[in-house]
Amino acid sequence: MGENMNKEKTFLNSKFIMFIMLSTFFKPICFQFFSKYIWIEKIFIIGKILVAGVILVRTFSFLKLKKKRQDIIYKIIIFELWIVVITVFRGNNMLRAVTDFITISALFLMIELFAKIDFKKFINVFEKLLLILIIFQILTEILFPNGLKADLYTNTENPLFFVTTDNGTFGLLCLFIFIFNLNRKTYADNKKIKYIIYNFLSLSTAILSRSSTALICTVTLIIGIFCSRIKNFKIIERKSLWIILFLIVVYFIFAGPNSLIIKFISNITNKSNFTGRDFLWNEAIQLIIESPLIGYGRRIEDYLKVWGGTYSSHNIFLETMLQGGMIALILLIRIILNTLKDISRLNNKQVKKISFVTLFILLISMMMEANVHSVYLFSIMAMVNYIKKNERNLINEKEIDQYSNSGI
Repeated sequence: MGENMNKEKTFLNSKFIMFIMLSTFFKPICFQFFSKYIWIEKIFIIGKILVAGVILVRTFSFLKLKKKRQDIIYKIIIFELWIVVITVFRGNNMLRAVTDFITISALFLMIELFAKIDFKKFINVFEKLLLILIIFQILTEILFPNGLKADLYTNTENPLFFVTTDNGTFGLLCLFIFIFNLNRKTYADNKKIKYIIYNFLSLSTAILSRSSTALICTVTLIIGIFCSRIKNFKIIERKSLWIILFLIVVYFIFAGPNSLIIKFISNITNKSNFTGRDFLWNEAIQLIIESPLIGYGRRIEDYLKVWGGTYSSHNIFLETMLQGGMIALILLIRIILNTLKDISRLNNKQVKKISFVTLFILLISMMMEANVHSVYLFSIMAMVNYIKKNERNLINEKEIDQYSNSGI
């Protein structure tokens, strides 16, 4: 048994293997909308199924050997299984629900596995993968400012780029910013020019996407993490600040297109902002009222039939209730609270502040989008959970303290 596990560790302790396995979970969205490139989409899907299968079989085969079980992974499994059950009960798209369950569960477990094998190697591979995706994203934004002209893409409101549409850009940027700052904190990497370039690249990607959500949240995240580096800047640790900030953001979201901040962002992106979402939210609430407890399960199309098409609710919490009702919402909130609890138990203040600011702003952005089963959100949760359990082995406090005094 021990010899087999050592062979497995040797096989997985490879940058190439880590990169390939991770990449199957961060599939570019564009291929599925080109008739001639659908074969690439199928390769990604098959690859993800194979990788997820290996991870899940491996995990549950050795589960009995573990003395200490991960509380949060079981909460995630229960949450995803609940939506599968409701989908079957409602006679909706079981394949989509099962795919969500396998994807999120396997991704969480795979991140833990790679981090255990070699955290430094893994986080560097993860950073490089996200960097490559962002480079392709920004290149398509520059070359095709109105989006890629895909023969199977019919949405005229949201431009299609390489990795995601305009609205989904911040999820990718948020994870990238979190990972490269986490890498910097855990190993005290003082290559300042590298991180200035990364921040500039992230900000440029947000601007060129013409997504108001991506622009506002990227700027806020970069500023928030910068403030967390200032040793005596303790205001960022005050809970009252975050409550006030949350209320301000909610106000701007619901204030509509006539608020000053929305007009300002409209001028930068040359695009009307947040319009129509209040109507979608109202429509979603009316649909939720008809089945508040269990929702409707996963469907092939989005839930809201308006404007001659189908649309999502554009809000993670409303979308969760549409998929699994109030029960699913409670299960999701339990997962979020578990992650916040993990963050609060981190000893290193720098890593704690980076983790909290990232999660807070990502959740704010998801109040404008409907990706309940986000690989970006659950990747951050997995990283936080692993660091909380292994912080002493990962972070050199002396190096971090020296780095914290250095400014940027």
